[in-house]
Amino acid sequence: CVVYDYGSRGTAWPGEDDDVKIPRAIWWGLEWIRYALARVWKVEAPPPSLRGYNVEKLFSEKMGRLPKPVYKKLKYYRKFG
Repeated sequence: CVVYDYGSRGTAWPGEDDDVKIPRAIWWGLEWIRYALARVWKVEAPPPSLRGYNVEKLFSEKMGRLPKPVYKKLKYYRKFG
Protein backbone atom coordinates (compact mmCIF):
# COMPACT_ATOMS: atom_id res chain seq x y z
CA CYS A 1 0.00 0.00 0.00
CA VAL A 2 1.30 3.44 -0.89
CA VAL A 3 -0.03 6.59 0.76
CA TYR A 4 0.75 10.10 -0.45
CA ASP A 5 0.08 13.21 1.63
CA TYR A 6 1.09 16.48 0.03
CA GLY A 7 -0.80 18.85 2.31
CA SER A 8 1.11 18.61 5.56
CA ARG A 9 3.78 20.62 7.33
CA GLY A 10 5.93 17.51 7.43
CA THR A 11 8.04 15.85 10.09
CA ALA A 12 11.43 14.30 9.44
CA TRP A 13 11.36 10.50 9.46
CA PRO A 14 13.57 9.17 12.27
CA GLY A 15 17.06 8.36 11.01
CA GLU A 16 16.41 9.99 7.65
CA ASP A 17 17.65 13.12 6.06
CA ASP A 18 15.87 16.41 6.80
CA ASP A 19 14.69 16.53 3.17
CA VAL A 20 12.42 13.53 3.72
CA LYS A 21 9.26 14.71 5.45
CA ILE A 22 6.65 12.34 6.88
CA PRO A 23 3.45 14.04 8.09
CA ARG A 24 2.00 13.22 11.48
CA ALA A 25 -1.15 11.93 9.75
CA ILE A 26 1.00 9.17 8.28
CA TRP A 27 3.11 8.00 11.20
CA TRP A 28 0.32 8.40 13.77
CA GLY A 29 -2.83 7.86 11.70
CA LEU A 30 -1.78 4.75 9.83
CA GLU A 31 -0.61 3.07 13.03
CA TRP A 32 -3.94 3.92 14.69
CA ILE A 33 -5.90 2.54 11.72
CA ARG A 34 -3.88 -0.68 11.75
CA TYR A 35 -4.51 -1.10 15.48
CA ALA A 36 -8.23 -0.28 15.29
CA LEU A 37 -8.87 -2.63 12.38
CA ALA A 38 -6.93 -5.45 14.02
CA ARG A 39 -9.02 -5.05 17.20
CA VAL A 40 -12.38 -4.76 15.43
CA TRP A 41 -11.64 -7.54 12.93
CA LYS A 42 -10.03 -9.72 15.64
CA VAL A 43 -6.84 -10.39 13.69
CA GLU A 44 -3.33 -10.57 15.06
CA ALA A 45 -1.11 -7.52 14.77
CA PRO A 46 2.10 -6.42 16.46
CA PRO A 47 1.74 -3.98 19.38
CA PRO A 48 1.34 -0.39 18.18
CA SER A 49 4.48 1.67 18.31
CA LEU A 50 5.02 5.38 17.63
CA ARG A 51 8.59 6.53 17.30
CA GLY A 52 9.77 3.54 19.29
CA TYR A 53 7.25 3.87 22.13
CA ASN A 54 4.58 1.28 22.85
CA VAL A 55 1.24 3.11 22.67
CA GLU A 56 -1.08 0.16 23.19
CA LYS A 57 -2.52 1.61 26.41
CA LEU A 58 -3.30 4.95 24.72
CA PHE A 59 -4.83 3.30 21.65
CA SER A 60 -6.85 0.94 23.84
CA GLU A 61 -8.34 3.94 25.67
CA LYS A 62 -9.22 5.56 22.34
CA MET A 63 -10.86 2.35 21.14
CA GLY A 64 -13.06 2.40 24.23
CA ARG A 65 -14.34 5.83 23.21
CA LEU A 66 -14.98 4.91 19.58
CA PRO A 67 -18.63 5.66 18.76
CA LYS A 68 -20.75 2.57 18.12
CA PRO A 69 -21.68 3.61 14.53
CA VAL A 70 -17.99 3.93 13.64
CA TYR A 71 -17.25 0.54 15.20
CA LYS A 72 -20.07 -1.04 13.19
CA LYS A 73 -18.80 0.52 9.93
CA LEU A 74 -15.30 -0.79 10.55
CA LYS A 75 -16.72 -4.23 11.27
CA TYR A 76 -18.79 -4.09 8.05
CA TYR A 77 -15.69 -3.55 5.90
CA ARG A 78 -14.03 -6.74 7.18
CA LYS A 79 -15.62 -8.77 4.38
CA PHE A 80 -13.80 -6.57 1.84
CA GLY A 81 -10.39 -6.71 3.56
